[in-house]
Amino acid sequence: CLFGTAQNQRCHEASAWEWTLDGTNFFTKTNDLYLQNAIWQTFVTATSVGYGDTAPVMLGSKIIQSLSALTGILFSALLTAALQNLLHFSPDEHAVLMLLEGKKVRDDVKMLAATLVGRWWRARARGVHRRKDQSLLLLIQTFKRIKNKALLPSGYYQPDNLKVISACRKMRKVDDLLSTLSELLHAIKTGDQSQSTPFSPAIRPKSPDLQSMGQVTQIRKNLLPMDPLPQSPNKEGTDPLPLSNGSATTAPLTEGEPIQGVPEDEDTSPFRVQDLSKPASAEHTRTDGDKGAEMSGTEWGRVVSNIVDSNISRRKERLEAKLRLNSLASAVLATLGSLAAVIQNELIYDQTAIHSWKVEALKCCNSFCTLGACLCLVQYYRMTILHQRLVKHLYQLVPLETKHLFRGEVIGQWRFWFEFALTALHLPPGVTFEVGGFNLDNFIVYRAESILCIINSLRLHLWARVIRNVGLRDLPHVSILSNISNRPLNYSFVLKRLLTSKWAIVHVSTVWGFSFLICGYWYRCAELSVCQLNTTVTADCLRPEAQQWTLYGTEVDQSRSQWIQQAMWVTVITSTMVGYGDIFPVTHFGRFFASLACITGLLLGSLLTAVIMTLIARNPAEEAALHLLEREKAKKLLMTTAAKLLQLWWRHRKLNKMGIKRNASQATYMLLQQLRSAREASKRDVSDLQSTSARVNDILMRASTIHSLLKDIVEEVGLQRSKWSRIRRESVVDVPSLEEVWQGQNHM
Repeated sequence: CLFGTAQNQRCHEASAWEWTLDGTNFFTKTNDLYLQNAIWQTFVTATSVGYGDTAPVMLGSKIIQSLSALTGILFSALLTAALQNLLHFSPDEHAVLMLLEGKKVRDDVKMLAATLVGRWWRARARGVHRRKDQSLLLLIQTFKRIKNKALLPSGYYQPDNLKVISACRKMRKVDDLLSTLSELLHAIKTGDQSQSTPFSPAIRPKSPDLQSMGQVTQIRKNLLPMDPLPQSPNKEGTDPLPLSNGSATTAPLTEGEPIQGVPEDEDTSPFRVQDLSKPASAEHTRTDGDKGAEMSGTEWGRVVSNIVDSNISRRKERLEAKLRLNSLASAVLATLGSLAAVIQNELIYDQTAIHSWKVEALKCCNSFCTLGACLCLVQYYRMTILHQRLVKHLYQLVPLETKHLFRGEVIGQWRFWFEFALTALHLPPGVTFEVGGFNLDNFIVYRAESILCIINSLRLHLWARVIRNVGLRDLPHVSILSNISNRPLNYSFVLKRLLTSKWAIVHVSTVWGFSFLICGYWYRCAELSVCQLNTTVTADCLRPEAQQWTLYGTEVDQSRSQWIQQAMWVTVITSTMVGYGDIFPVTHFGRFFASLACITGLLLGSLLTAVIMTLIARNPAEEAALHLLEREKAKKLLMTTAAKLLQLWWRHRKLNKMGIKRNASQATYMLLQQLRSAREASKRDVSDLQSTSARVNDILMRASTIHSLLKDIVEEVGLQRSKWSRIRRESVVDVPSLEEVWQGQNHM
């Protein structure tokens, strides 16, 4: 009806122009032709903000906005569930974390041992008995507790699923050993002498690089003890060999004879760490010359010499320290430049002259900080490339090339150019300008200092590297494990560690408060037009649209956005999805930054819910303690119920003696049933009350013990059979067979 092209006759009536929602207050209906307003109304409805600056009037629009609100609630619930799922470590990340925990425990034991020896020596020099020194006793107890944890086998520091796989592999080996033992016993029982080769100690052929291989294996065991099960050594040099059915037995080997079909004890963990003692993949091949040929033992000896070489190792450590220092320096310089930009922008808003010495001095400071941050950024990328080449030189024998770092690989990275442009962009001294444009029915003008201030604040992303370095600071040998396991410890790994720690709520709250400040300041810069300042020089500020703003046909006060407190208040009520409606954004950029604050608040609120759910969940130790308390409670209930039953029995016995007979009541049957359930609960073993992880550890250790014992039994039986066969062949007299001796027919 408002378009003027309607053919309906009722469009000429007064009810088509004058509308009312309550039958009392009337208003003139006007069409809002801006799509931006419709999108904004849908957004504030879906995010439950609801400023109140605009509301649906017609029935169809109310139904659509109701669906939008329900969609927003569903999206919020799905976001919380997704973040809860993302907080869990993947199997590879969990394996890396467990290995790092094991190495950290061993390092702590060494430090505590050194501290304990020093304290004991000082106490002895003073003549104080160790039992009287309370601090020394506490240190001894701490050392014993950590030592017991450090003495656990390396397979303990693995996820439960990997432990189950390792136990299954061990049980398959046990099955093979049982088959071998069955064949040996059958051969002894039947006196089968068809074995052409007698059993004797096996001698492995010596390799010219055996010493280098031993060094590599020792280094791997010291850094990454990945073998989850203890391996029992072969007795008297015997080696297991396969029988006809694929089982393992022992057979003699002469000097230099190759070993055929020896099933070496491989790493039972499916989380395969690259073994430095043998090339297990295509990555362990030469990169110069013949790229398809595998490295020989001599080349792997060079790998060992590179790792053992203290100069290369120290160079790598110094380079990593420089990387951490460089990332911190670039972040600090970028932050100082951003602060200078914020201060000069505040001076402009405070009616300070554009080319005053204060503003120019702050611009010079920003330029110097920007130059220093750019130089640190270039140096950081150069050292990163050098670090990657040094790691390849250490582990893959790639020749170390220290030239053309910038021209070679740094220039070709788009990430470098993006960060460099974001860091280098600033307003130099003596430069200023104003930019204006229409915003709905209004005209707004921005100063260059405000625009560049928002851009300069984006430099704060450089602190992400510093946070990553701090999150990995307490983990030993991070770079070695990351390169050997082919699992980069990136930002997601550090973020999961921070959000699953006991300080997770503090971390989320800190990020939330920081987002209040950033989004609030951005909102203020977007909502404030320089036409309200006396220092403006553009003629566009003389337009009526720039002097007086309107929104939905209502005049808007522009001075409400001058105060930083108002901008922060808008950010708070937006990110917490409150939206009182006392103040709301008017400009396009103001709505954009308000939407950013709303999305950030929604994300952090869901993340905070997921973190709290993770923190209040019981860990395996708490579950085991709870089960143990339930068993003790069942024991106490058993004693109480038994006492009540004895009292009832005594009463019935007394009444029977008096000639009064009574049948068992319902309470008696309930007590009997309660007694049975309490007795069953109190009989549960401690091993049954353990957590799932502890049970998996117990299964793994028992499988390891059974495998070691069976392996020793098979080797001993095979060795005795080979010795007896050799005695029968070399003896002149008639020597009875082993089965005859065992049966007691002809004893020697």
